[in-house]
Amino acid sequence: MNTTAPLIRVVVTDDHPAMRASLRDMISRDPRLSLVGDAATGRAALQLARAHTPDVLVLDLDLPDMSGVDVARALRDEQSTVRTMAFTAHTSRAFIEGLVEAGVAGYVTKDKDPCDIVDSIVAVAQGEGRWFVVPQTSWELRHLSRREREVLDHLSDGHTNADIGERLSISVSTVRNHLVRIYETLGVETARAAIVWARRRGIGTDGPP
Repeated sequence: MNTTAPLIRVVVTDDHPAMRASLRDMISRDPRLSLVGDAATGRAALQLARAHTPDVLVLDLDLPDMSGVDVARALRDEQSTVRTMAFTAHTSRAFIEGLVEAGVAGYVTKDKDPCDIVDSIVAVAQGEGRWFVVPQTSWELRHLSRREREVLDHLSDGHTNADIGERLSISVSTVRNHLVRIYETLGVETARAAIVWARRRGIGTDGPP
């Protein structure tokens, strides 16, 4: 039985040809993704999103005809199933809050490594996190296995070891073993410290642990 996951369908939007070409190249090289189309303007992005209903619309916010925020807001108002991922150099809190209001599902800055950008696209497509998906490029997270990252995500959301085991279909003792490795990698000694470390980096439920 073939259990291969379907490819994540992506449209990219950026008014700079070189950046658009770079995004196309990143997506074409990742076996999880499929490029549906690319656009240089907001109106063209809307047309592609409406015509093809991609899983993710990667959206530059500084476009010549209409802002990326307006594109995201239009899709939100249409109750589109397309998830938008902001792709921008802007980092101010007020700007990011505007993205939330517009219905943007994820956010990544243009200075991130290509592997982080494509991982963000996948995360947005899968609805991971809350609205705000920022790839973490720290040494610590790079040295966690996929399973360890899943355990850390659930821990940061406030789940007990038993809850985590049930959600991941692993034993509680296996959860504990993963946590030992996580603590060693993060340089912390307790679950509370690991939660604080994670939440400061946008992982897990907002607010103090």
